[in-house]
Amino acid sequence: MIQLEPEARGNFHAVVVMLILSGIAVVLRIAVRFSQRQKPDLPDYLVVFSLILFGGYGATILNHIFNVSSTGAFEGMPMKTNKIPTWERQEFMKMVFAVEIIFCVIITLIKTSLLIFYWNIFSVSRLQRNTIIGTATACLIWFIVFLCLTIFQCHPVQYIWEKLNQKEYCIPSPPILLSMEITNLFLDIVILAIPTFVVSRLNLSTPKKVSVLGIFLLGLGVCAASIARMTAIWRPPNVLHKIDTPQTILWSTLQIGMAIICACLPTLGPLLHCGAAHTKSWSGSVNIIRSGSMKISNSENLNSRDCAAWVEQNDHRFYGTGRTWSASGHNDPEQASMDSTIELHELVPPRRIRVKQDIRVH
Repeated sequence: MIQLEPEARGNFHAVVVMLILSGIAVVLRIAVRFSQRQKPDLPDYLVVFSLILFGGYGATILNHIFNVSSTGAFEGMPMKTNKIPTWERQEFMKMVFAVEIIFCVIITLIKTSLLIFYWNIFSVSRLQRNTIIGTATACLIWFIVFLCLTIFQCHPVQYIWEKLNQKEYCIPSPPILLSMEITNLFLDIVILAIPTFVVSRLNLSTPKKVSVLGIFLLGLGVCAASIARMTAIWRPPNVLHKIDTPQTILWSTLQIGMAIICACLPTLGPLLHCGAAHTKSWSGSVNIIRSGSMKISNSENLNSRDCAAWVEQNDHRFYGTGRTWSASGHNDPEQASMDSTIELHELVPPRRIRVKQDIRVH
């Protein structure tokens, strides 16, 4: 068994831990879907595909550590690795090239999954729809630009490992990676701001707002990993030669794992409901943590096109697509969320909400 260097050991532990935790989160997400008798939808499939790619990402790193490296090291830059043979540094740069491409794809898939999830819940007003569409467009542009920069930063492409990314043949990596991470962080903040803006405007008590927002704002951990990755990329004064590649990859691994977990958390509301009694206040505020089962708006009135509803006379339950009705008959989803108690353990059709109260239909 090769005696691993500290940097190789740290990346090994990060890959294993993040793969396990993100795998558990995805399995729970799918299990909740089936427990509610709902078929997985596009955001679920995108997260599953992200996990599969994350497995390939981790396998690429582990293969280099245990099967390629003869010294147990995890570094390919010549100025720091005089004891590492040239062929091993070249293999390291091949691995870096592969994982950076996979990183771009996974991050984009997770962002897309979250934005589609938001569309199913928040896309009621024109402002909300335009914000989600604009953010999705920005994510697509980010993906195309930085995927091309990553692949074609050297001419020809193979010089990234054959010439060890020397500036005579390649665009320096630190400026590309730093600009990628800054824009990635900005998009993450925008994506986190979408549910924060909507929920903060609802007429809910502060504890209920905090409990709902807390689920989404756990994504700030992804932003923290993004900032840490930037500090490993940009290390003045000599930024072109002091990039810490092992730490950059380690924080990329943590960022991907936390992103997958945070993308799954908003769909695990039924588990929280079953696991602790105090989550009733969370589930009773608004049913937005319920696998995209309703849309939220506090600024538009009901009309015949937005709401197709029927009343089950036997038990006085009301089903509506996209809105809730209060017991007094007002078309105010904020008041409805305050007046009603949503039972997450009962079966609710996709994108619908059940309110166990009597209503008057005129």
